[in-house]
Amino acid sequence: MALFTKHWEPDGREKLSPLARMALSIIITGAVGFLLEYIGIEVLHAFQNTDPNTIYFVIIIWAFGLGPLLVLLRKASILVPMFIVFIVFGWLVLFNHNYFIIWELVNGTFIDTGKLWSPRIWEFREGAIFGLQNPLLIALAAGLIETIVVPVSVLIQKLITLGFKPAPSINPEEHKNFFEPSYISREELKPKRDFGFFFMRFILVAYGAYFLYQITGLTVNGKGLPLMNMFFINPPENINTFMKIVLMLSFAIVGAFNKNIRKEAALLLLIGHVISVSASLWLYLAYEVNPLFPGDHQFLLASVAGDGVLILFLLYYALASQKDKPAVALFDIELQSPASIIYRNFFLVFGILFSIYTLSIVYFRVFGSPDSGLGAVFGGPDPLVSNSLTKYGTLAATAFFLYMKPTMRKYFVPTLILAFSISLIATIIYGLGGTTTIITRLGTTGAIPWFMMLHIIFDGG
Repeated sequence: MALFTKHWEPDGREKLSPLARMALSIIITGAVGFLLEYIGIEVLHAFQNTDPNTIYFVIIIWAFGLGPLLVLLRKASILVPMFIVFIVFGWLVLFNHNYFIIWELVNGTFIDTGKLWSPRIWEFREGAIFGLQNPLLIALAAGLIETIVVPVSVLIQKLITLGFKPAPSINPEEHKNFFEPSYISREELKPKRDFGFFFMRFILVAYGAYFLYQITGLTVNGKGLPLMNMFFINPPENINTFMKIVLMLSFAIVGAFNKNIRKEAALLLLIGHVISVSASLWLYLAYEVNPLFPGDHQFLLASVAGDGVLILFLLYYALASQKDKPAVALFDIELQSPASIIYRNFFLVFGILFSIYTLSIVYFRVFGSPDSGLGAVFGGPDPLVSNSLTKYGTLAATAFFLYMKPTMRKYFVPTLILAFSISLIATIIYGLGGTTTIITRLGTTGAIPWFMMLHIIFDGG
């Protein structure tokens, strides 16, 4: 009954009908979830629900949310559903803490007024758990505790169905000996991982974690969370930041799992980070600290340091790695067909337009009115202006790259589609939510629905 190893082997649950297997998981998971909540409320007195009936809603989430999930993921590592539970309940804790707070903007920072526009769903005793009072640490600790439901539920289900466990039809060792001449172990089939793979994976994980943190902070109204303050000031710049992050992590994914084009992926990442560092340095050196948003200047400097380190590694890898053979060979007829010529020229126009867009951002940051129009949109916060320059500059560089390298289009066009899709979805969500108001660098506010519609047209097109 190993929980963390050999999870692919059949157990007694496989002998049950699909309906019985699902019912068993729902009942056991709901019961274990109820027991955990009961211990937290009545035994440990760790927290208290504002409405006593909330516990029934929580049981429904455990039973009909996690129960079916454990059935669907029964052949996966048990760490997978545990991670999902950790993320979901960590998010719920942050949402419960932050969403109902009345925030006040003071000197560029959102301050907790100590007032709530509605009671929280539950309250931790003395606002802490295990002595932790920081909301982020509380969410991490609470999310980790909730994961215990997964192994306990699975273990109980396996114990109940232990008598139904089928005998192994084939002994793995006998199978290996019988096919010894042609037998290849999983370790031998696994491709070798070099420095480039782990480096690209590191970039992927770093950007992915930052993206997840940003989405979490925005959805829970976490204005008091570290690094989240600026993301509640300018929605269009937020969307550009989303797309920039997705673009970078997409390049990292392509480079990590496609060895033959890893150098090209590193080159595009290098260009993006050079643009980022250049933009951040320009904004840091060209402008004084804004007394309304004093933290922006230090963030720019931290961005320069972090991206600068990545540039050194990317530069080394792009120059030192050996040039592999192209993954795809194209014949002249493919390059000279009318469709291919139109496709190629599209990337040229694409690159020119985004180059102009990049220069326009610089123009509006320098000469635009900071309290209206595009001067307000691209007037701050400066770290997000830097992200916008990085986004459009990298898009322009990618377009010129694909114009000159047709063999690379099958790998990098999907990354562009993904990035534009995220930008389009985020724009629609912001628009539907009515959050199209920005706070300018002068501290004034303005509504910009016209610019959000421009985003939809531009990115969707």
